[in-house]
Amino acid sequence: MRDISSSGETLVQTTSQGRQTRRTYGTSRESELMGVITRRNVAVSVSAARQAQLLAYQSYSFDRSGRKPTLRSRAQKVLVELVLQGTDLLYGDPVPESCDILFLHTYHAEPQRISALVRRLERRGVEVENEVLDEARAIRKRELMRPSAATQRGLWLKAAYAKYVVAANRPKVLVTLENDRVMSSFLRAEMENHGTYVNISHGVTNNVFSHCVTDFDYYFLYGDSSLRHLRQNPVRIGCTCCVLSGSPFFDENSFPRALEERRLPNEVLFFSSSTSPRKDWDHLRHSARIVAEWAGDNPSFRVRVKLHPLEDPAYVRQVFAGVPNVIVLRQDVGLDEALAGVSLVMHAWSNASIEAAVAGIPSVVVKDSDEVDEYLYLERYFPARARTPDEINKRVHEVLENYDQYRERTAAFLREHVARADSLDYIADTLTGLVHGEQPTDCVRVKGRYDGLRPYLSS
Repeated sequence: MRDISSSGETLVQTTSQGRQTRRTYGTSRESELMGVITRRNVAVSVSAARQAQLLAYQSYSFDRSGRKPTLRSRAQKVLVELVLQGTDLLYGDPVPESCDILFLHTYHAEPQRISALVRRLERRGVEVENEVLDEARAIRKRELMRPSAATQRGLWLKAAYAKYVVAANRPKVLVTLENDRVMSSFLRAEMENHGTYVNISHGVTNNVFSHCVTDFDYYFLYGDSSLRHLRQNPVRIGCTCCVLSGSPFFDENSFPRALEERRLPNEVLFFSSSTSPRKDWDHLRHSARIVAEWAGDNPSFRVRVKLHPLEDPAYVRQVFAGVPNVIVLRQDVGLDEALAGVSLVMHAWSNASIEAAVAGIPSVVVKDSDEVDEYLYLERYFPARARTPDEINKRVHEVLENYDQYRERTAAFLREHVARADSLDYIADTLTGLVHGEQPTDCVRVKGRYDGLRPYLSS
């Protein structure tokens, strides 16, 4: 089944007499209230209205991120799209295979992160495939198909890639783990005759430009805070049914070593997040420098540094070089191993604080910024942010001297953000049900919203 609301989609439905009826749903009140449509011999194309919204969203996100595509990259994309529109040179002919669930990833380390979930699915008899999206590879290997409907320039490559991926794999359930993929609307359209499209959030959803795409049949969210943020967002591209599922990466049993090993009061883990050279993210790199200075001034503490899966470790290793009581862990070290024996974690607004909370480990926020935390609300539960090495020292001792109290606050913090303790089994059961045509009943419908896009739609 599917909920269509303000999505700008065209449905072609075949009646029992074999006649086709075509209906376009845009942003009318009729489409907002339409409710559930049962999937039956339906071909859906992404309408011109939705494509305009997607192009507007690209401009919207560029403005808010401060990252404009270079002239060279824009020229390359225009050239590729002209070739795609005018010739068949880049189109391939996939050999169709089928699977129960196809996970589409955006980076090569992600399949390992969902390995616990995949094992649970396989134990339930579900056939799982993983594929990493790569537009450059798709062009090079001709993993593209001509879109079956009119597609605007700037979206042609994504439409062609989406069609190929679905045609080549024929999944009953397609799963992504992203919140900002323009390709999602095309994947949803291509999946209409095959099965169900699910997006599983890879962290707490925020009400920011990078968490605006909601064009999925189902959107699995961590918990109540994610749903609240989603509703507050001034832009939501498409409608969806939200399921409060918890995390696809961990549950209450994911960190046995961290839960069982004796915690040492002088053992600290710092979550690094130096993933971007952008100037507006300099506070993340500055946090690493503050922690390095604090560690150098406090040799009785042992500090482990856990790298972000996407960051270049060179900068972090340079910052902590020469500090003898700091060890930068290998990037492939698992979180359970990293947390084992640790009494507290440090970070600048990291989702990893939630994983530490599963193990009952409190946080100290290190962030020299006046930005209000309307994302994780860390300072509601843990000490005020530390901006200097001296403040880190005070916060660390405050937590260690009141450890039982902060353990209780850690549990409350976890309840704020994660709906379920059994998230991995719940997600595995729900996806297995979708494979067999069983729809989740405990979901919340969220409609599209385009307030923030109006200046871009009118320009």
